[in-house]
Amino acid sequence: KVDVTTFDKEVYDDDDSSNEAGWGETADHGIGDTVQFRLTATPPSSEDYGLYQDYYLVFHDTMSAGLEYVDGSMKIYYGAADENGESINPSWSPAAEGKSFSYTTAELKAGKELTAGDKVVIEYSATVTTDAVVGEPGNPNTGYVEFSRNPNVTGTSDMTRTEEDTVWVFTYELDTFKYETVDSEKTALSGVEFRLYSDVDCENEIALTTAEVGGTTYYVPTTEAGNAMVSGADGYFRIRGLDDGTYYLKETKALDGYNEVPVITLVINASHSEDEYGVGQITALSLKVNGGSAQPASNIESGIVSQEVENSKGTILPETGGIGTIIFYVVGGVLMVGAAALFITRRRAQK
Repeated sequence: KVDVTTFDKEVYDDDDSSNEAGWGETADHGIGDTVQFRLTATPPSSEDYGLYQDYYLVFHDTMSAGLEYVDGSMKIYYGAADENGESINPSWSPAAEGKSFSYTTAELKAGKELTAGDKVVIEYSATVTTDAVVGEPGNPNTGYVEFSRNPNVTGTSDMTRTEEDTVWVFTYELDTFKYETVDSEKTALSGVEFRLYSDVDCENEIALTTAEVGGTTYYVPTTEAGNAMVSGADGYFRIRGLDDGTYYLKETKALDGYNEVPVITLVINASHSEDEYGVGQITALSLKVNGGSAQPASNIESGIVSQEVENSKGTILPETGGIGTIIFYVVGGVLMVGAAALFITRRRAQK
């Protein structure tokens, strides 16, 4: 029995909240984000590799419907010395709930002069689409490799395969309930408009458009001109397909007679990993509003965090420490100093 080729599939995750940036088995991204994938095959590392007349690998990969291949992004690297790689363009075919491709390498021993233990790596990028699944089970990407089995046979007529290796891409949803309090009851407010931004000054808008999923209207990231989010008859607007990280929600149109809500700072924190059975899972998910304490999601597996935003009528008093309070203090201080000076002057005059 000879040593066999091993296979590893990885996905790249950004450093947005709890997980460190780098290659791993799980990642989270928002709709429209570009995700990097890496497939690594390692031929036999012992003298068994020398027994083969030639050696081939056939890579197989299947993406879920929530991911779309970025044309022209795929490269193959033959060994560590191959720093630039070779662009390849395999054909994608429909697969169960997604697409798949297969790619046969050049002959490795004589054709690429690879020695025992040299790795063959394929890297490519995909975009998260509006078909992405929010929460678990996520958006899987599965691969495996076929490799030469019989040292006495040339070509690819006698191959065997590795086990499959799967990576997962997660994405999240933010639900907001807009309401007013009437007789101590929370009453939904419809028709209030909001927009989402990536910066505290609300200059870099995250463009959103509507999408119907399972009979429910959601707002999802788009590369086109965005629309304002509007609270529905139930008071809700739902943003589907967000990465973890910091966002800024701005009310851009309040209802007549209602006070405008200040910009809301939202921080989605999430972590994820493979479980003991090698299945990707979300291990923690929470939402922090305006610097408050993190509120865990009621159901982590759903990938949904939620908040409530109250509207009120009437005049808003100046906030403590605001410009109104500062002016009040300054004017009051001047009057106090003037009164003290007048008092001292009169006392001196009496003497």
